[in-house]
Amino acid sequence: QTDCCDGSDESDYTCYKYKRIDFEQGLDGFIQLTNDNFNWTRHQGPTNTQGTGPTQDHTTDSAVGYYMYIESSPPQVTRDKARLAYNLPAPLPGTKCQMRYWFHMYGSMSGGLNITSRDASGNVVTYETIFLDHGDRW
Repeated sequence: QTDCCDGSDESDYTCYKYKRIDFEQGLDGFIQLTNDNFNWTRHQGPTNTQGTGPTQDHTTDSAVGYYMYIESSPPQVTRDKARLAYNLPAPLPGTKCQMRYWFHMYGSMSGGLNITSRDASGNVVTYETIFLDHGDRW
């Protein structure tokens, strides 16, 4: 894919307006919400549950890079939620915001991932819902 603005296929000039988040220095503006059942974990290397999760992060393509994950195995149960939020300024009139992200959902208890936003009136808008095991790949 061209113009992915992850530094892999174009100059920084092409994507200077993009906010790149890689979790290498922490949550980089994301916050853990409290209206959920458990939290996301900033992690590097393989997850603790064999047969699940990535062995390395996507950005550095190594086991020393960081990524965010949730443990969906017990003690978590169906319908438990872990929520992260990121505050973005509203787009300028006549423009749209766009978010690109990498996900890794591997394991029989992967559950679901919802990408949502709030509109100007505060209503939740769901942009994408991803369910179940997608294999051991980003």
